[in-house]
Formats: sequence, C-alpha cells, structure tokens
Amino acid sequence: MNFTEGFDKLSNIGFAISIFGSARFEPENPWYGKAETLSRKLSENNFSIIIAGGADIMKAGNKVGLQK
Repeated sequence: MNFTEGFDKLSNIGFAISIFGSARFEPENPWYGKAETLSRKLSENNFSIIIAGGADIMKAGNKVGLQK
C-alpha cells in the first residue's frame, strides 16, 4: 500500500482521534485512567479511536473499543 492509499482507507471513518503514549504507564497510573476515560467519552460521541498498537496507555484507549 502506498502513502495515498492509506489516506483513502481512512477517509471514510469520520471523526477520529489517535492516541500515542508511553508503554510504561501501568493501569494504576492516573494517566492510564485519564486516557481510558477520554477514549470512552469520545467513543460515546461517535469518534473512532486509533491507537499506535502499543501497550499500557495506548491499551487504555483500545479497551474502550473492545467493550463496545
């Protein structure tokens, strides 16, 4: 897939937010909870959540999508 095809694939997803963050924030970290809360609120308002595929704080954003 070339660069422009990637944009073509993403053009139909509507409003979205991308989460990038530390792979060192465990679930006990306050920022993990904030990322999870923010992702849930955005998802409830029809935003797609795009994560970088990593662990910890990015996982917090991904959990919301798995719960829907």
